[in-house]
Amino acid sequence: MIETSIDTSNNTFLSLMIQKKIRTSSTSVRFFWSESIQVLSQIHSFENIENELSLVDYNSVLANAESTKKRIINELKFRLPKIENVLKLIEFNQLGIADQKAVLFYSMCKSQPLIVDCSLMVLREKVKNLDLELSTYEIEQFIYRMAAVSTELDHLSADYTQEMASRIRKLYVDVEILKDNSLQTLEVSESLLKLIIKEGDAWFLDVLLMKDFEKEKLLTND
Repeated sequence: MIETSIDTSNNTFLSLMIQKKIRTSSTSVRFFWSESIQVLSQIHSFENIENELSLVDYNSVLANAESTKKRIINELKFRLPKIENVLKLIEFNQLGIADQKAVLFYSMCKSQPLIVDCSLMVLREKVKNLDLELSTYEIEQFIYRMAAVSTELDHLSADYTQEMASRIRKLYVDVEILKDNSLQTLEVSESLLKLIIKEGDAWFLDVLLMKDFEKEKLLTND
């Protein structure tokens, strides 16, 4: 059964996020971890990330088809400039894996509001209820509910909706927010989180599934 009602009363971010365009390409919900590392290893300066990305060699991306390589590069060109202010202040290639994943996940959240809404409305609510397992079906039902308020989602076929849900679940596995089918907080350095908070994006702490007391400590600690 497809649920079509959606409760927005407990989510202060939803009204903000649904005003932004939800992207429906499968590329927009794929993490591209290894591909991003390959690309970012070629970036010498983040002062002008768009220009730097235009100089990246497509052949450095490990993909079978030329068209796939171009889609990946184009997706990174869309994501990474949205967090340019943070990228300028860090040495990405010197970060630990968890922080690198957090940075790339942050860029996804800034460019694909569906991921933010799913994290806040599905994952965070499950964690609050001590329900730490996450199924593709739950994400699929979330997409159907969002379709009731999103013109971008209301035309998707059942098969494509299921594919999107499967890719989103895999994203959480790749980021390691979902590990051994159990939701967990992604452990990120305090220095990186403070840079993100400074950008006005404290909502990302909730996306990372931080506990309320940890979040409060970070937000009140100068």
